[in-house]
Amino acid sequence: MRFMNARKIISLLVLCAFVLSMVAVSVGAEELAPFPSSTPVKKLGKIKVGVWYFGYEGDVKNNVWTKWINENCPVDVEFVPQDRITDETKVIPAIFSAGNAPDYVHVYMGKIIRDLYAKKQIKVLDDIVSKYSVEYKAMLKKYPGADVASRADDGKMVSFVRAEEPALTEVALIRADWLEKKGLKMPETIDDFFNVAKAFTTGDPDGNGKKDTYGFHLGGLGRNFLANAFGYNDLDYKKFRPYIVSDGKLTLPWGNIQNHVNFMKKMNQAGIVMGAPADDVDGSKAGKAFQEGKLGILFANRDLTGLPNSGQDTFTKFREKMGNKVKLAVLKMPKTNAGSFGYGVNKCFGTVAVLNAKSTKAELVMKYQDFMTTEKVAKFLKFGAEGRHYRIRPDGTGLDLIDNAVTEAETGKKRALMQDYQHNTCGMLPLKDCDGQGRIKLDQPFGKELYGLMNQAKAVKGKEPIYIKSDYVLFKDSKMNKQETEVTKKIREYYNKCITTASYTPEQMIKDMQKAWKDGGGEAIFKYYADWYKASKKSIITSEHTNNLEVAKFPELK
Repeated sequence: MRFMNARKIISLLVLCAFVLSMVAVSVGAEELAPFPSSTPVKKLGKIKVGVWYFGYEGDVKNNVWTKWINENCPVDVEFVPQDRITDETKVIPAIFSAGNAPDYVHVYMGKIIRDLYAKKQIKVLDDIVSKYSVEYKAMLKKYPGADVASRADDGKMVSFVRAEEPALTEVALIRADWLEKKGLKMPETIDDFFNVAKAFTTGDPDGNGKKDTYGFHLGGLGRNFLANAFGYNDLDYKKFRPYIVSDGKLTLPWGNIQNHVNFMKKMNQAGIVMGAPADDVDGSKAGKAFQEGKLGILFANRDLTGLPNSGQDTFTKFREKMGNKVKLAVLKMPKTNAGSFGYGVNKCFGTVAVLNAKSTKAELVMKYQDFMTTEKVAKFLKFGAEGRHYRIRPDGTGLDLIDNAVTEAETGKKRALMQDYQHNTCGMLPLKDCDGQGRIKLDQPFGKELYGLMNQAKAVKGKEPIYIKSDYVLFKDSKMNKQETEVTKKIREYYNKCITTASYTPEQMIKDMQKAWKDGGGEAIFKYYADWYKASKKSIITSEHTNNLEVAKFPELK
């Protein structure tokens, strides 16, 4: 009963929002612009579109957002709730089996899409997009990675996809005040990096007369910062998948691995890092040490801390403990014998929906998809109406959301209701306004500093080594999955032994790794992945698809 009462209350709030939507509203001293009116467009027909329902949004079939969509979209849309409370792997197959699937079905998981395609329950989209699309087709052309994300292993387009705003995933922060104190320049090469880390460890940069600081960390993301500098990616500690793409083929770069471990060993033996990777697998110790002023360089997550969660509040709490005298800067990835690499962006392409094979309205669905793939729609369904749900800052530094009783009645708590129709966090295509930098609250403590660090990070973005960003294919034989887990453990044992044991050389480590790899089924594992990449590269996203994406640029603060 409590749940039903809550739903009734939400429905009443939405009804009130309809009444208020046609006029300007004053909330306290704040006057809101009216909800935008629309001139109804000519309709080509009607379709059914799935919409995820989480159980707390109110009426997802009839509200101000569905009304606006139907007033502006060239097709009439009947929204069909898809239960998001239950596991997606159960919900989607069930509605198809029962024959209840709408024309346009929301599906995010690649495994489900592959199963639907194998059972011929969804349509191939290549000809439909080619014949009927304008906006969506243009988006796929502009963002080749999105086109790749839409395809099955056989290269056929089987899903509608999104392209999100590219965002840096991690960057390295350095204590700029320590650099100044020690008379050092920002490191450019890997040797510079070593020397700076050594000075941060042995030179008492905090001036307390104690040897209680470190230059860098190998735990958490730290080892992968150096892996990228040496030309490969080793993000997943529990799965040994350091493969890179070279000359169109998947390769296992033993030489890069040896150089990487050799450098980590050198740092550890010099006592200028916080132990081996195994000593701080999740990186929490490094984040805490940096926050407490005991670490000079931190390879941080996207919120520029080494702590879990993300956002300005996390950074503010993180930064407050350091004190006002601390100066931070973003460190460019140092050059190594493998080349000059940089920070990468997220895999900003993903599946959104499929077209029911039983639908007879492919052209109408494509018109709906085209409508959704416009900047006007993406922005409106993300932020709402300017002057009512958000305000643009006149200096170009971003926008501020308007949160009050009226906007909450229309958008739902934490804007949950309007999110159901975005088809991802920002509609179907990238928008500068979706970049988190543009919503940093500059009037809050350290807001301007965070904004400036974001600009620094974007200036040194660079390109990553070429590696697979899509989810790896599952093994058909469960035995191989067990073998990969076991051989990874063995590889990591040699890896950590080499870093921590002076007498154990990188040359011997590689020999032992390669033997363990061969004896543990590694060659068959690699062949399985290499064959998959060769056969399915049209559907596999790599860093090559994200390296050339531009991140949103914001003006420097005056």
